[in-house]
Amino acid sequence: MFEEIAATIIGQGVVYTLLVVMGLIIVDTLLGVVKAVSSGSFDVRLLADYLKTGVLPYVGALVILGAGALYVQPELLGTVFAASAIAAIVKFITDIIDKSKAMTGAGLEAECSTCGEAMAYNMSNFEGEPICDRCKEGGGGE
Repeated sequence: MFEEIAATIIGQGVVYTLLVVMGLIIVDTLLGVVKAVSSGSFDVRLLADYLKTGVLPYVGALVILGAGALYVQPELLGTVFAASAIAAIVKFITDIIDKSKAMTGAGLEAECSTCGEAMAYNMSNFEGEPICDRCKEGGGGE
């Protein structure tokens, strides 16, 4: 009875984990396409290469490990599958965050119009000319 319950839990976990990883891959791929189109560097031939080198190895390896976790040796391959899936999930989440930051301009730097010093992007610094906090306080960049 315990084996049947464990097999059901592992079976559902493998399927749901594969769906999560594939969903993250789709979001990452779409963000990459949007980013490339917006920068004018999109090439359909490169998309096919990306799918071959950046998507299929993850999906294929996880499907093989998932099948092994379901049907061959759940104790060993289930652990390897879980570790691999976590690594893939972390990788694609960081890729999605990085692409989102690059597309939205988060983390941009600007130059102070008075002293020329690099400063972090902050909307309060852009009321009129972009001026850093030191120049606002009267330092004048000296």
